[in-house]
Amino acid sequence: MVLDNARDTEHVVPLLPGGSSYSVLITSRHELGGLIITHGGTTLPLRTLDEPQARELLAHKLGEARLAEEPDAAQQIVRQRGGISLALAIVGAGGSPARPAAVDAGRRTVGKPAGCPRHR
Repeated sequence: MVLDNARDTEHVVPLLPGGSSYSVLITSRHELGGLIITHGGTTLPLRTLDEPQARELLAHKLGEARLAEEPDAAQQIVRQRGGISLALAIVGAGGSPARPAAVDAGRRTVGKPAGCPRHR
């Protein structure tokens, strides 16, 4: 079972299956110390990607040729996403071969245009 983006221990406990024959993977942006203490959980902290890894992920999603055509825009996308693999994957999934990478680089947040007044 996978529980993604858990808010806190109280959010997760009612969703845990009974018995000891199950494994559960829980992702969270917060430490869930209560699960470690009460349910014997183990933490696995994940690091962000370094720039070469982030570029490799973006190239996998958008294509190496596209990144080679617009290296400055590709670099800007990588830096703006701060090595967060999910953010890079979202940009890559929304990328269109017909749309220049510079358009994606011009977005401040994933999926929100830079000029959108509600998302500045």
